[in-house]
Amino acid sequence: MRPIFLLLFFLLIFPHAVRGDDAVRMKKPKIRLAAPTISAFDLTGQEFRLEKHRGKVILLNFWATWCVPCRKEMPLLNELQKKFGRDRFLVIGIAVDRNLRSVKKTLEKHQIQFGIIMDSEEAISKKYEVDMLPVTYLIGKDGKFTGKFTGERDWINPNIMDLIEKELEK
Repeated sequence: MRPIFLLLFFLLIFPHAVRGDDAVRMKKPKIRLAAPTISAFDLTGQEFRLEKHRGKVILLNFWATWCVPCRKEMPLLNELQKKFGRDRFLVIGIAVDRNLRSVKKTLEKHQIQFGIIMDSEEAISKKYEVDMLPVTYLIGKDGKFTGKFTGERDWINPNIMDLIEKELEK
């Protein structure tokens, strides 16, 4: 019964109708609910707690080293983090990978500067019901879902940057 409830819950939150510019293709929730808590250590050993970052807009990107579209997004997500800085905006990568060495190698290759959390046991992925990669959630300053991006995106597209800028202005 629980899997059915969770499926219905996410169908309600993220309806099938895609709203907005085709380049953006962000699904907006009908009801903005709080994002599930995350409490984990990033690759630098720093503790990351989602609720400690209220007041910032968060882009939570689920990815893996074996996922080609995920790897293609990494430099663009890096550029996005650089553009908006860390004071008001955070890109957090959730590596759904079992091989830490592969993750570190990918991060070094792309010179990634944003935070990365390992999700080897997929505990975070299960909370967010990630069923494909890449998938990215935009979380507002209030800690609630603003939107969901399924599949690869051009994160430095002006329409996406405008969307994030508007969220930062709220």
